[in-house]
Amino acid sequence: AGGAFLPLDPALPPERLLHLVRQARATLLLGHSRLALPPATPALLLDTLDTTSEPDTPPPLQTHPGQLAYLIATSGSTGTPKLVAVPHGPLADHVRATGALYETGPGTRELHVLAFSFDGAHERWMVPLAHGGALVLKPDGLWTPDETLDAMDRHRVTHAGFPTAYL
Repeated sequence: AGGAFLPLDPALPPERLLHLVRQARATLLLGHSRLALPPATPALLLDTLDTTSEPDTPPPLQTHPGQLAYLIATSGSTGTPKLVAVPHGPLADHVRATGALYETGPGTRELHVLAFSFDGAHERWMVPLAHGGALVLKPDGLWTPDETLDAMDRHRVTHAGFPTAYL
């Protein structure tokens, strides 16, 4: 739709979320009614949004390589998170190259276990979707090794990127 996104972890303290929203100069939040969203920013609650009168096709839009795709918060080695801007061009190049490297295609089924607010997570969901693959989303919380293997077998997972906690 032409906007850039900033993934926010709802488990973060409200003050930190508000800091990130203000730092990004966000003009709209997408969320869910069960989440505590930072105040003073307009929000669309996706679970209560009536889209029945909306068109089934996306709006006409031309994206340029230098146009901002998303912002991501760094880990904040100084104690204060900073936002990094990621434009469409380098992101698209990375997604294409990574898809080729991992032989990603329509038969790919990626088990997504990383937090969406972590910068490494974007590669793990964008690459399969951009190459015609599918995502298998894991519920919150850690799985045991047996639960992980069972889910990977049941969902015919072909690719996964695990955080250190799993390894």
